[in-house]
Amino acid sequence: MARDAYRRGGLIKSAARVQEDQERQESTWTLTQVEEIIRRERAVRQQAQLAAEQALKAAKEAQKVILQLEEELDIKEKLLQQERAARQQAELAAQKAAIRAVVEDTTDKTIAVIRTEEKSLLKSNAVVRKREDEADSAKLPQPKRAREIAKEQSASPTKKLKVKEKSPQDKTSPKKMSLAEARKAAREEVERRAQQRAKALEDMKKNEGY
Repeated sequence: MARDAYRRGGLIKSAARVQEDQERQESTWTLTQVEEIIRRERAVRQQAQLAAEQALKAAKEAQKVILQLEEELDIKEKLLQQERAARQQAELAAQKAAIRAVVEDTTDKTIAVIRTEEKSLLKSNAVVRKREDEADSAKLPQPKRAREIAKEQSASPTKKLKVKEKSPQDKTSPKKMSLAEARKAAREEVERRAQQRAKALEDMKKNEGY
């Protein structure tokens, strides 16, 4: 009986030792698993943090690129505005030069016409004066003819002396434009054309503004 009791006691101790070893193993496995989970969570958290930092860095780089593109667009817009303004100024200068050339050409032609009219007027006046002088000299009797007319008048008092009078065509000279009138007409024509060109230029500028 004592031996049986000893056996039973040994078996109980052995069973208790096996149970302790199992509990110890289960406890060790649970801690290892927890450490592995913690390690994995830490790695995931580090990866997430790294991804967030990379995303933030990419966002900053994208913002820099956007700002740079906006600056380039502003510069290009300013350059386009400057080119547009320069082109408009060049077109305006060309139009003014064209108007000036037209006015100068018209003025030169007008002056040439005025000079031609002056020459024609001087010739016409010379011809008229010559005709008037001839008519006046024809009206005045020569000394011999005057004596004959006096004798005829004394011989026949009733006979009237017939004197050839000037015809209406001789009395009235053809009406010509004076030099002052010709210059005034030419100046008015030049001013009228210049005003027309200036108005056309102003209308063109308004249309471009719209």
